[in-house]
Amino acid sequence: MQVDVALIEAIKQKHRFRVDNHRAEKTTTLWMKAICRRLATPPNVARTLSSDELARAAALFDACEAARKGKQPEVLPPRFEIAASHLASFFLMREHPKKLRKAYEKELRALARQLPVWPWVKATVGFGDLMLGQIVGEAGDLSLYSAPGKLWKRLGVGIVQGQIQRKTTDKELAIAMGYNANRRAIVWNLGECLVKAGGAYADLYRERKAYEIAKAVAQGLTVIEAAKIAKMKPTDRHAYVSKGHIDRRAKRWMTKQCLVDLWLAWNPDRADDAKPRRTSALFQAAALLEGHATAGAVH
Repeated sequence: MQVDVALIEAIKQKHRFRVDNHRAEKTTTLWMKAICRRLATPPNVARTLSSDELARAAALFDACEAARKGKQPEVLPPRFEIAASHLASFFLMREHPKKLRKAYEKELRALARQLPVWPWVKATVGFGDLMLGQIVGEAGDLSLYSAPGKLWKRLGVGIVQGQIQRKTTDKELAIAMGYNANRRAIVWNLGECLVKAGGAYADLYRERKAYEIAKAVAQGLTVIEAAKIAKMKPTDRHAYVSKGHIDRRAKRWMTKQCLVDLWLAWNPDRADDAKPRRTSALFQAAALLEGHATAGAVH
């Protein structure tokens, strides 16, 4: 699929401008929350704040932000006047990058809709123009990737040296991994949107989740909440797997399948370069469960 090089470059530039302003906006917000934590706790506290102290700090920030919008709460938290007065300049500081970020998002959406692959994205429940703009902004022209696996690696969900891409302190392994947390975050958001919106990919996620549960059961593992595993002795944890771990594996797999389909939509004449989708995960789950009904359990 021929895509205008100038269009790709424009998307990459607008994406970077959006990221720059979003980072400035987020940094200022985190700065204000840190100030609220300082104001809501006793001075010179050299320890980890308690949950109650963190809650008071969060309430203080929320009250200041609400007051800024003209929705000041009836019951004000302690030290509200001091915090509101001090944070006034920070709210002003955050306003400009926030406006620019929204403006760049509007431009990025418009540019993404000019891509030839946009009709496919538009028809995909949970996949929008801004997400497409972010992916292209990070990955560039998808026709330059010889196979979907190369796109996976670019976006942080590939397999490198038999390991899942991740951040590592090993210098040589880190270079091989090529992991970028910001790109991985975009794919994570894509997965969340696909699941929450429903549709075909949400169904695929549920199928894969059933498969992952069946696989764990077949291996003699018990699927329970992570909080329960954390309370166990380390020597007892080997027989359990958390529901959160199962959920993340299923969501990651489903999202990677969506990226394969995006690559195919972008490169319709190169379908032979993409591995065929596996047999229905539900079918695999049923096959695994057969004869292993008592090997493990789900609680």
